[in-house]
Amino acid sequence: MSNSQVFLLTPTFKVMSQPGTSTASNSEGIANGLVEDTNRLNGAPRRETNYEPRLMDRMVRSFVRTKISQKRYRFEYKGLDLDMAYITDRIIALGYPANNVEKQFRNSMVNTREILWRRHGTNHVKIFNLRGGFLYNPAKFDNNVIYMDMTDHHPPKLELMAPFCREAKEWLDQDPENVIAVHCKAGKGRTGVMICALLIYIQFYPKPRQVLDYYSIVRTMNNQGVTIPSQRRYIYYYAHLREKKLNYLPLRMQLIGVYIERPPKTSDGSKIKIVVANGSRVIFSPPKLTIKSREYIAEVDSWQPVSDNDVEDLERRQYVSKRAYRFMVPKSSPVFVEGDVRVDLLNAEKKLLSSDKKIGHVWFNTMFACGQSFVYGDKKDPYGFQCTSIGRERAMFSWETMMEDPDGQDRTVRNVWKIVEPSKLKEHTPEESLKRIYRDYGMTPPREEIARRLYKAHDTGIVNDVYKQRQLETGGAAYSPEGGNLNDTVGNGPFQIPLEHGEHVLTFPVYEMDRALKNKKLDNGMKMHVVLRCIDEKMAFESETYCQKTFENEEQARSGPVSSNMRNYAPATPNPEAIGAEKMKQPVVRYAINGTYNGRAHESLNDTRFKDSVSAQSDRWCRFYYKQRSDSESEYPPLEHTCPLTHETFVPNVPSSTSNPIHSETSKSKVESSPAKSTSTFK
Repeated sequence: MSNSQVFLLTPTFKVMSQPGTSTASNSEGIANGLVEDTNRLNGAPRRETNYEPRLMDRMVRSFVRTKISQKRYRFEYKGLDLDMAYITDRIIALGYPANNVEKQFRNSMVNTREILWRRHGTNHVKIFNLRGGFLYNPAKFDNNVIYMDMTDHHPPKLELMAPFCREAKEWLDQDPENVIAVHCKAGKGRTGVMICALLIYIQFYPKPRQVLDYYSIVRTMNNQGVTIPSQRRYIYYYAHLREKKLNYLPLRMQLIGVYIERPPKTSDGSKIKIVVANGSRVIFSPPKLTIKSREYIAEVDSWQPVSDNDVEDLERRQYVSKRAYRFMVPKSSPVFVEGDVRVDLLNAEKKLLSSDKKIGHVWFNTMFACGQSFVYGDKKDPYGFQCTSIGRERAMFSWETMMEDPDGQDRTVRNVWKIVEPSKLKEHTPEESLKRIYRDYGMTPPREEIARRLYKAHDTGIVNDVYKQRQLETGGAAYSPEGGNLNDTVGNGPFQIPLEHGEHVLTFPVYEMDRALKNKKLDNGMKMHVVLRCIDEKMAFESETYCQKTFENEEQARSGPVSSNMRNYAPATPNPEAIGAEKMKQPVVRYAINGTYNGRAHESLNDTRFKDSVSAQSDRWCRFYYKQRSDSESEYPPLEHTCPLTHETFVPNVPSSTSNPIHSETSKSKVESSPAKSTSTFK
């Protein structure tokens, strides 16, 4: 095999025996205080002596930090030991660099700054801080920090994925020595989502599931990187946007109801409830459903070990479900959703001193509910025979290049795992980068250790298609008997739920539900169906009023009390002429400059695509508009939306920045100039 086919990565770094003086001062200093050894020769490290941690670090903190890291990989280099992993030669995932009491059990700011400088020098690392509500002095990292407000236990904001990827790519392209370091709190979930988005953006692997598998193995010892179904869904959403060359804009819809197939057993029969929230606002919380013990036994007896609800084409689908329990929104009190929606499934069995216990929940985004062909990636790309997404136990495909085993094992024989080399590896990290970043400083490129982890995970059998394992076979009747007639039966069910004209169904099987995926007591055939309708002109005013209230609720929550470190970096007043996201009084993305977070996006990015857009000047809609390159192929979809089921067109009202007057806008993009029959977001 030629050297050009070799995918090498870094071994665990040995700590040199001779200790040296710490470069950190008591005040913790700034990156500019770190200087290379005098007369350093090419091939030697920036600082020959080891970093010498304080006694407390050696006796207590390292042990505690290792426990906190759990199964996340740690990284050792010259006396430093951090919760950190190289995902590629130029992309680093790490835990939050703490300065307060957290530094006792997480990465400390001092150690983080030290290791990044020792390995990458000054002005070559851009930090992405994804921990919402936490800022620190950006001067500690050469004033090269971008903050993105991402809330823990929430899906990533789709509107932030593109600006993250654009900024990261511009930085990496600017200098072959540049790298990025990404952190949230633990440096796994939110960090993983955005790193996976970037790998999709640069087409590191052809398919998004390959990217997810790659990240999970490289970041964690147990292949548990981005495992939460909703986080995976949003990564697949972003991949879909990239495929369609679209920027994100939410779609407004009406919630019709939520239906549950094969409800879970609680202590006595089944007592469950659902709660629907748009963002953080609860918009639908109907009374609980009670199935008595004897009725529940009959319910379970009706379940067959197959699934008959696998029809994705709504034009041919006649039923939402053949047997389900309903939570329908009253027609007298319509509910409207826009953007991110969360549906909780709760155990309503009240016990002493306990509240509703969550069985599972789902996050989805309305942009992907109508006029598109989105399929959850784990379902779309299941593992093949003797294959994972990036591993082949049999022969490789002709178009694939095998990653060389760093330990020299012959992987060309059958029945031995072979790892597929990322197709854009050499473009992402050219030989010049490997030389200037690592070899010129006596370091082995990280790719050797990455390859070792990928092979080890496959050899030890921890790479499994857990989603496929929870799927039922399709075909045949899933229920005997089926549910009753919806119009003839009172109560919540079980019913046959017919699909009415104009209704869109989002079906979430158990393997697509957060928390429920890991609960083996839940039947593999359990499903949640969310039924929506597109808005028409008759609902325009009512839906606008409703969604405006949801937006105001979000703004009120964001403008509440903030931590002291956020107050220390209060945002500057926006320029009155600003448009797009730069118009926000509480910006979600903030760029470091001169010890503040009042900088601007990369100079190569501009607002040409939306500078004439009314919605980009609206207080409510401006948050979705971020700068991009002039030659970018990604367009904003039209606000005007035509439902492919009803053929009705809806144009939302867009309030101006003063909320007076009300404007209507049709996008000026090339997408919008298509014929009327193609105005649906993804048609």
